[in-house]
Order: sequence, then structure tokens, then C-alpha cells
Amino acid sequence: MGIQFSKNIDYISNDTFHKTDYKVMGLAYDIHNEIGRFFNEKVYQNYLAHLCLKAGIHVDTEIPITVSFKDFRKTFYIDLIVNNSIIYELKSTSLLINEHSRQALNYLMLTGSNYGKLLNFGTESVEYKFITTILLK
Repeated sequence: MGIQFSKNIDYISNDTFHKTDYKVMGLAYDIHNEIGRFFNEKVYQNYLAHLCLKAGIHVDTEIPITVSFKDFRKTFYIDLIVNNSIIYELKSTSLLINEHSRQALNYLMLTGSNYGKLLNFGTESVEYKFITTILLK
């Protein structure tokens, strides 16, 4: 199986993840408080990326990962990668389902990232789920 991914993922500590995520989540809540829950996912993605950059947090959006096997070829797009290390998958739906978590975990596995977060802006408050590929004792 071939995986094409143009970014290099930086490995970070659990502490670094939590410090960065705390800032990003603050921005996510600010967005939700300002514009609410009824916009398309891309609106939240662009606004969160804009606020991250404004706050001095490096962010990349719509990063392609292409997976190929024999005649099969599929390209996925990661919503946000923060500081070359944390994957954020954004949704704007009434309910997060297992498929959303599997999608985020798949992105972590394909890129070699250890930390990710699933964010849903479509509910009364920002809904989130921590996703990791690290097994803790």
C-alpha cells in the first residue's frame, strides 16, 4: 500500500499537546460563541485557521493524503494540522458518530501523528473528542 503525504509530522509530548490544544480549543469556543452552530464546516475551518495564525499558532489546512493499492487510489483531506503535529478534524453536525472518530484515527495512522481532536461545531456547545495513537500504561 502506498501513502503519499507531503508534510513531516513533528512528535510532541503529552504536555505540549495539552498546552497547544488548550489554546486552539479556546479559539474554537470563541468562534462558536460568536457565530453559533449553523454554519458549514468550511466556515469553522477557515475561521479557526485564521484565528490560530493570528495567535501565532502555525496551521495548515486541507492537507491531502493519497492512499493507493493496486488499481485503487483515494485522496483524503485533513482539515487542520496545528504546529506540524496535531490533527484536527472538524464537523458541523447534530451528533458525532463512530464514523467521525474512525476518520480522525485513520488520519493519525496514515500520517504517523500521535495526537488529534475531533471538533463538532453543530451542537449547542462545541463538542469534542480526543483521538490518540499512543497507548498509555
